[in-house]
Amino acid sequence: MKISFVFLFVYLSLTASSQTLVINEVMASNASTIADEDGDYTDWLELYNTSNATIDLSQYWLTDDKDEQKKWHLPAIQLLSSEHLLVFCSGKDRLSGELHTNFKISAAGEKVRIYNESGVEIDQIESIAVFTDQSLGSKIDGSTERIIFEVPTPGFTNGAESPYFNAVRFSQKGGIYSQSFNLELIGDDTTELFYTLDGSIPSILGIKYSNSIALDKSLLSTKNISDIVMSPDDVHHLPVGDLPQVIVLRAAKFYNGKRISPVSTQTYLIKELTFPIIELPIVSIATDSLSLFSQDTGIFVPGIHFDESAPNFSGNYFQSGQEWERLINIEYFSPLSNESFNQECGIRMHGSGSRKPPQKAMRLYARSEYGQSAFDGKLLNEKPFNSFKRLILKPFYSSWSQNGCTDYIAGRMAKNLNVEYLAAEPILLFVNGEYWGIYYLQERLDERYLDQNTEVDGDSIDIIESWYGQVNEGNNKNFSALYDFIEDNDLTNLGNYQQVSEWIDIDNFIDYQIFQAFISNYDWPANNMKCWRERKEGAKWRWIFFDADGALENITFNGLAHSTEINGTGWPSSPRSTLFLRKLLENTTFSEKYKQRLRQLLNDELYTSDLQTLVDNLGDLFTDEIANQSKRFGKPISVSEWEKSMSGLRYFLGVRACWMVQHAEEIFGENFFVDGCLLSADITNSISIIPNPTEGKFQIVFNSNYKEDAVIEVLNTQGQLVLSSSDRINKNINTLNLTLDGFSSGLYFVRVTSSNQTFSGKVLLK
Repeated sequence: MKISFVFLFVYLSLTASSQTLVINEVMASNASTIADEDGDYTDWLELYNTSNATIDLSQYWLTDDKDEQKKWHLPAIQLLSSEHLLVFCSGKDRLSGELHTNFKISAAGEKVRIYNESGVEIDQIESIAVFTDQSLGSKIDGSTERIIFEVPTPGFTNGAESPYFNAVRFSQKGGIYSQSFNLELIGDDTTELFYTLDGSIPSILGIKYSNSIALDKSLLSTKNISDIVMSPDDVHHLPVGDLPQVIVLRAAKFYNGKRISPVSTQTYLIKELTFPIIELPIVSIATDSLSLFSQDTGIFVPGIHFDESAPNFSGNYFQSGQEWERLINIEYFSPLSNESFNQECGIRMHGSGSRKPPQKAMRLYARSEYGQSAFDGKLLNEKPFNSFKRLILKPFYSSWSQNGCTDYIAGRMAKNLNVEYLAAEPILLFVNGEYWGIYYLQERLDERYLDQNTEVDGDSIDIIESWYGQVNEGNNKNFSALYDFIEDNDLTNLGNYQQVSEWIDIDNFIDYQIFQAFISNYDWPANNMKCWRERKEGAKWRWIFFDADGALENITFNGLAHSTEINGTGWPSSPRSTLFLRKLLENTTFSEKYKQRLRQLLNDELYTSDLQTLVDNLGDLFTDEIANQSKRFGKPISVSEWEKSMSGLRYFLGVRACWMVQHAEEIFGENFFVDGCLLSADITNSISIIPNPTEGKFQIVFNSNYKEDAVIEVLNTQGQLVLSSSDRINKNINTLNLTLDGFSSGLYFVRVTSSNQTFSGKVLLK
């Protein structure tokens, strides 16, 4: 566990004669040790009677303010000699049943004191630093020697070998198993074990453990939480037919009817008990159903905050802030690796429109108060990180298309460009054991993301999330000044353009703009814009790519015109959101740089069979799961509609560059060139070029089906013919030597054309 320092308290003896009622043990950061009757983990202290007589506690007060000695009056409890009493310092102010003070203990170092009726201070505590879920107290009950307890003992004897607060152990940890087996819960001889199967916190009303548990179908939850209404009528969808389930088993120790251990949670996917599961990582969420489905406080439902007159932006799921964060247990395990984690964390709703449908987007927060301050593990393989502070669960449903993967595919494309992008991985989600469909586990875009992905300290970053300068982190002073400068000045002026170049990372901005246009992102630029800079003199603004749910579908959409639209009415485009690019394109230096980069990207990163392979691989991964996703949430409408949409996506990536060429030539009035756009796809075969890149001399190798005359041509990125020759090619393997000595460095196209066939390839001249 990572170190998380908090302040705990040393009790100070005043005089030997006053040590009748003492503070025997205290904890100021209780993440998982002991919960109160509400299920909350709050700070606590333990009182102990060191005398030989019974003490009437109504003669004493507890306070955290020496100027208010009688802040919280202890109730008329008779504390016997050598007896312990647990008091939660929660601010809940309860005097019957479980005791709660009317104040909370501050981790900043305040003292908590005991006073008697005469106003005499009997005892006090003050802070030192220890770890979360450790306590500090008397080594032996009532002694002046104090130690740190790695295994705290609230309400029980200090110094004894106490197993009470250790968590329940499982004979087999959660994961994916082919067959059922018997599971043992391991506690100790002095406590009872209770467990639940529906995600709820164990209590004595749950199932009492006595013998090993056979992991069979009887352990699958029967709550049917998927039948709960979680959306307005227009998108509400009841599951159809049977769906996969997992066994979620939550267990805890009890003593005298009270839970005295953290809750232990393990999820078991038993293949023989459920429908076939594809080889995707599994994420399992377990939590009390009230956290998600209560009309008052549930974050998954329309609830008390739903307004029928504004159904698209109202409901409990549109509430935000930490008060709408709920405690869950989350597990991750992958069938293809040994990576896994199991911990408690916070969960909130995420996004805008993605909150309304039944398959919702969620944020995950690792916090020290939940036990661990990060999600540790190699969870997102495309980046080198082994720890994440926050994560997103992005649903299949959020894509505007039936394929459910536009954002994921676009993110993988963006990783080859000069923009920040979000690492992601497809997973299957289960909530309290029930199937929740295909999701993407994804990085969360915030200052912590930038801290991890760049060399910039997250505490010194400005993040802006709209062209109006809406602040996500830091402040907007520099961005507002930049916007005003671009709006008020002529950027054809060299000095003004150079000033903007010192303000903006021009190369990043160009890649960002071209890419958004290429993917036909209709929900941009007026929406889904974020840029950032280090908060220091001379730092430049960079743009971050995220959220392509509304992209990769309209193949003829003129994204270049969209990104320079001047007559937009607010969404998806507006004059304000296109101002930067419009004004910069008026400058010749920027315009030439933009066009050159557009030519390069259309002929390289954005025009490659690798993109179609990416779609094919994802399609293969999802094929056996799409039917379940459709039955659970109604999206895709059907397997056939998904297959049709995936074919459309593959086609989009294959020919989108040709449409961009047409749009670019219309806008800029000059020739753009993509080799494949001039050739018939069914007769174009690839050429191997050795070496590539080359310093001038290279060989082209291809396999011909005919022996015939052919023309060998080399063209530049503007489609201009720079070299041409004729040769006789043979059937089967051909090797031809070419030389480009004296030509400018850059990308060139090689084409071999005969009466029956055409071959093409690309070569980079160094």
